[in-house]
Amino acid sequence: MARRRVRQTPPAHIIIVDSNILWHEDKSLVVSPEFQQFWDDNSQRFPMKLIIPSVVRGELLYQQTTSALKLLNGANKNIEKIGTITQKTYSHRISEARVKKEVARRFDNWINKVDAEIRKSPIEDIDWNQMIENSVWRILPFTPDAKNPRNEKGFRDALILETVQDICSSYHGDFFIAFICSDYPLRTASEKKLHEYDKFSCYESLKTFSSFIELTQQDLTNEFVKLILSKARKKFYDNTDNCISTKDQIFKKIYEDKAYSAKLNSPPDISSLFNSLSGSSVATQPSGPERIWIVAPEFDKLEGRDTFHWISEIRMVRPFIRRPLAPVLPGSTPPEERLRILQIAVNWSADVKADARFFNCRVNRTSESGYSFEPSTPDEARRYGLDTGEARPKAD
Repeated sequence: MARRRVRQTPPAHIIIVDSNILWHEDKSLVVSPEFQQFWDDNSQRFPMKLIIPSVVRGELLYQQTTSALKLLNGANKNIEKIGTITQKTYSHRISEARVKKEVARRFDNWINKVDAEIRKSPIEDIDWNQMIENSVWRILPFTPDAKNPRNEKGFRDALILETVQDICSSYHGDFFIAFICSDYPLRTASEKKLHEYDKFSCYESLKTFSSFIELTQQDLTNEFVKLILSKARKKFYDNTDNCISTKDQIFKKIYEDKAYSAKLNSPPDISSLFNSLSGSSVATQPSGPERIWIVAPEFDKLEGRDTFHWISEIRMVRPFIRRPLAPVLPGSTPPEERLRILQIAVNWSADVKADARFFNCRVNRTSESGYSFEPSTPDEARRYGLDTGEARPKAD
């Protein structure tokens, strides 16, 4: 059993990120502000090197370039309209090739700024027969397409996984490797395939990896930190009667709390918008069971020497659909399915002994940390299992 002891310096880490960690809706930003802030805050005080799979780079460049070309197309149409008014022909020097080239240059300048490395997919070392077999049988990271279950998706994820494995194989010595990925199938497949690498770990988000960093600043060994992070996850929820969420009846209390139950049962009334588009009154109704998703605990603070405070986020996820109460007029907008996600932060604490055993676990408070009622995306459908009938709580 690993025991707590003082460490002189934190361990050096190779950080690998998936596309979802760097992605941001605002394409004027090279990467998400959350990641940039994480890197600015931690790269100097914690020894780490960033490696980005070439597939991740390519996906980000595709998204940013596509967004820019859409704007360019709109600009070209407006320039043509101006020409019809003035009876003149106008031109500019912006081409699709130039946009693509300059988007790539901007991203690569950022790569140089943070001293990161782009790792190509190990094409020659991939077992293509096995990859084809995994694709045919929808073996993770391949999954059925949420929009069309007869199809499969996951090829890019499979290449990222092969790249992560190649990195694990090439780095030895004192380096630890952290793969930060919020895509559940890819992360699950990575943990399964790379479990023999004792210095490899997966993290669901920047917050969970930041918890690891904060714990290393408390003079704790790397082994002890990984152990208590794993135990904190199971202590909060492990589908048994001994975990905190069961003992404290957290889910029952959430359903009974009037502040939460109102949002769980009555999503925002958006029928007026639908009525204006369709000319028909609607009723917003659940279209599937409630999913309870539990995010890995985030380390909050250390009180004294042995009392560790944690924040566990519970996501109450349920699909809804607006069903017309009368026949929809021809050509009107069809009903749209939306996903209601209520995020609840549970602050809890526990006394942790030198051998990483948890004692005196208690819930201190719960609070709403987020709420949304938006159209569901294929990634969300895959992540929360909306295409399955399973409704029991599921932990990240």
